[in-house]
Amino acid sequence: MDERIEKILKTDADARKRITQAEQQAKEVSREIESEIEKLKLQYEKKADSKINEIKKRHQKQLSEFQEKKREENEKIFKNLEETAKQRSDEWVEEIFRRVVSNQ
Repeated sequence: MDERIEKILKTDADARKRITQAEQQAKEVSREIESEIEKLKLQYEKKADSKINEIKKRHQKQLSEFQEKKREENEKIFKNLEETAKQRSDEWVEEIFRRVVSNQ
């Protein structure tokens, strides 16, 4: 009977040892998983930041192109107005003079 009790106690001790080892392994796996999750988070954050910067650059380029196009259009309009003013300056002066003189 003592032999049986010794065997039971030995089996219990072995089981406790295995349980302790399994708990340690579980903790280690848990730490590894948390570490891997953190690495993945950082990777995704970097990718997201990169994508955001890429989109910002693209939008900035589009905005710059749009602004340049509008500036060129405004220059053309201004040049056309100047040309019209040069061509019709004498006519306008005469019209203004005629109106002022006719109102008196």
